[in-house]
Amino acid sequence: MSYINSIKSFTNSILKNFDFKSISRLVSIKSVGILSSVAITLILVRELEPKNVGIYFLFLAIAKVSSIVFSLGSFAAIIPIYSASNREDARHLVSLALSSSIWMALVNIIFVSLLFSLLSEQMQSRFWYLPAAALMSAFIIIQTNLFHLFSVKSMLIEATIFQEGTGRNILICLIFLFIFIFDKSLLGLRSIFFSTIFASFLLVIYGLTRFYFNLNPFNVPSKIIKKYFSLSINFFPSTSLLYGSSHIFDILINYLFGPISLAIIAIANRVCELLLFFTHLINLYFVKASIIFFSGERNNLIRLYKKCISLSFTTVLVLISLYILFGHELAYYFLKLSDFEYSEIAIFIMLISTIGQSVTIFSQNFLTNIGRFKFLIALDLFSLILGIFLLFITSPFQVAIIPVAVIILLRIIRQITCFLYATRLILNK
Repeated sequence: MSYINSIKSFTNSILKNFDFKSISRLVSIKSVGILSSVAITLILVRELEPKNVGIYFLFLAIAKVSSIVFSLGSFAAIIPIYSASNREDARHLVSLALSSSIWMALVNIIFVSLLFSLLSEQMQSRFWYLPAAALMSAFIIIQTNLFHLFSVKSMLIEATIFQEGTGRNILICLIFLFIFIFDKSLLGLRSIFFSTIFASFLLVIYGLTRFYFNLNPFNVPSKIIKKYFSLSINFFPSTSLLYGSSHIFDILINYLFGPISLAIIAIANRVCELLLFFTHLINLYFVKASIIFFSGERNNLIRLYKKCISLSFTTVLVLISLYILFGHELAYYFLKLSDFEYSEIAIFIMLISTIGQSVTIFSQNFLTNIGRFKFLIALDLFSLILGIFLLFITSPFQVAIIPVAVIILLRIIRQITCFLYATRLILNK
């Protein structure tokens, strides 16, 4: 009973500190984005063959990895430089971040297009989706920089729209709706590629209109250019591992185990991500933990840490219980899980890492916010090497559930390691 009262008290303390008007808008946008992601997944599995569902997620993974490589991780330099700049330098930084992202995007498209043209006709036929992935990655480069600029300027509505796939997913759903109304027969893998790219294009155009910038990056003072790119290169190893590892695994899984295995993981991810909705909201409240940590208020930090974990863990357990009791049958029908062998097992196994994420998400974000980058780089590099090794040695078995088990194992290792390290820092500070 005391545990329930503690959770209730903490929930009330969160509500008192939230600006309901702002938070309600953010939650509404995020909710529509999540529902749009679910709708897209439903359309994919019902309109495409299982193999083509995997190819769609491969297309997104290649685009993401390519965007990280060609952007040189420059998005990571925006917030620290902007925060330390005066008004004039901040204005130049905005111009540089946007103009350089556009040029990087163009280089990305040109390089991949030239590389694709050098392939034989047989290879071009096999990897026909590469030019589309290059175009998609170009928009992701610009979109990512826009997201960080909106964030650092505290334009939270815009930042939420540009965060990951929120705004893009909403636009994709609207395009799908138009296709359904006009001619449903037009909906296929290529038209879905087009819808995704066109939605990103519209989002980027909207974002660019919110800022004044010069397309020529050399109009920016040389000291800012030097600082921006030197910091970008310094951050590149950590950003590549942090944001690229999961997508590298997606690409490897596709080519080692086949696109259906990748589709199974993607479907399981989207089901389990719904169960973490309240956890992400609680995590907004936990952001202040880094400030408390550096101020030395150990008791307040411990109290906040324990209460966030308790509330998150409780909400996820409730949602998982509801899913098992009522949601599984709906998922089985609407997601056509019978067409994806091992998909049901994959979802239930992934619930384990979902429970772990509900407890350890605060530890993982806390370590990032207090700057424990060397630890995180070492951990992510270890996970990447171990994951590649496990995927290669198990690939001869060609069982679709194997890569799911490998991914979940890597997630649990990262979750436990971050949790133990962060807990030691918090309790011993």
